[in-house]
Amino acid sequence: MGKIRFGMIGAGGISGAHLPCIVAHDDAEIVCIADTNEDLAKQQAEKYGATRTCAGYDDLMGMDDVDAVIVGI
Repeated sequence: MGKIRFGMIGAGGISGAHLPCIVAHDDAEIVCIADTNEDLAKQQAEKYGATRTCAGYDDLMGMDDVDAVIVGI
């Protein structure tokens, strides 16, 4: 089985609790972080290795390579 691919809605404070837990598992990865503050989303993506960011949750929810979504808002 491949890695579980996560999306994160919200790049604020609570994402700092979720994202480190995801990257701590070898069988999980962060695919995308969505936040209306795209600069913050990009900062978190760079810090935790997410390959993409977007400004809206609807873009994230439409991605076919995301297996699970964490709502952190």
